[in-house]
Amino acid sequence: MKNSVHQQRQDWKFHRMAAFCLMLGSLFVLIFRGLHGDLPAGDAHAAMQFISGHSFYKGVHMGDVVGVMITVIGFVSFSSTLQNRNAKIIGWLSVAIIVLGAAVHIVEFSIDGHAGETLAHSWEHASFADQSVIEHSAGTIFIALHGPALVSISMVWALSVVLLAWAIRHDEYPGWLTWAGLIVGILTFVLCIAQYLIDDFIPGFLIFGILVFLLQFWNISLGITVLRRIRRS
Repeated sequence: MKNSVHQQRQDWKFHRMAAFCLMLGSLFVLIFRGLHGDLPAGDAHAAMQFISGHSFYKGVHMGDVVGVMITVIGFVSFSSTLQNRNAKIIGWLSVAIIVLGAAVHIVEFSIDGHAGETLAHSWEHASFADQSVIEHSAGTIFIALHGPALVSISMVWALSVVLLAWAIRHDEYPGWLTWAGLIVGILTFVLCIAQYLIDDFIPGFLIFGILVFLLQFWNISLGITVLRRIRRS
């Protein structure tokens, strides 16, 4: 009996850790991506002006990276709490996807933050002729990072959520939570792939802003649901 109670307490610790990390990680992402603003990456001159006027460009990228790392811990913790065998398998597939996607995202986003601010600082103090050279370099970097950015979103916040939403379907979580994750996750994944294959398929802010934000709210909703489950038990 004592061992059973002890095991249950350990399980609830993982539930609390999962809920805390899912909510905190997504809050970090919401705050710092919101502070990032809509970078006009397709126009190097406008992008340099945007970054030059940004008071915390490197910082918001680092804040987002921290948020993603906390979210990964949340996915790992949550997957360890799943009871149903099928749910566990699908949950750990979700973990594998988010870990791979987070690795891509951290590299892509840290380069974006550091290179963008460094180039913008040089551009701000350069002559007109040198500014053109810097803008060309910045444009090349933004083009190179666009693909990894779409791929990382399709993995970190789309496919991983789709799999986790599918997993909780087998573990007695609310049906609306499953369907919300599946719909928004699949939509985001499809649009990321379409945007990767077809330039300017849709306005970028729909993916990098609205859909990514909706997926953060899904993570937060899952965290709140886990906490409610703990209270009921």
